[in-house]
Amino acid sequence: MNLERYDVTFSPDFTEFQFYSEGRRGRVRKVVRFDPLPSPNTYNLAFGDEDPVTGMVDYTATTDNGDTRKVLVTVAAIVLVFLRSKPGEAVFAQGSTASRDGLYRINLSRHLNQLPVHLEALGRLGADWEPFAPNKKYDGLLLRWK
Repeated sequence: MNLERYDVTFSPDFTEFQFYSEGRRGRVRKVVRFDPLPSPNTYNLAFGDEDPVTGMVDYTATTDNGDTRKVLVTVAAIVLVFLRSKPGEAVFAQGSTASRDGLYRINLSRHLNQLPVHLEALGRLGADWEPFAPNKKYDGLLLRWK
């Protein structure tokens, strides 16, 4: 993807990434973590704002910094770095709210044709997975190499 994104730092094992959102509400540190799930070879994508005082990450925060597109492009690039660093692994993503699920789904739909050809995107409907279809309402997403 050749869209504008933020510079990122990451842990040596590629399971934690940080970057700063910069906009009308100032500079906000964002954290992306990949936590193993009970499902084999699957990691949960956790994304939120770090509190500058406590260092705790709020996964439900709404920054409203005016840079949503740049933030989401940065997170998408992070997912690709993670998947390249861990062949055979998958990333599960689900918003903390229904509106965030919609935001993620809309943006994935918008940029689906820019994903690497060997990246598979799946959508979850209840207990079933299917190839991701733009504008279909899913309750979870899974990305992995084919």
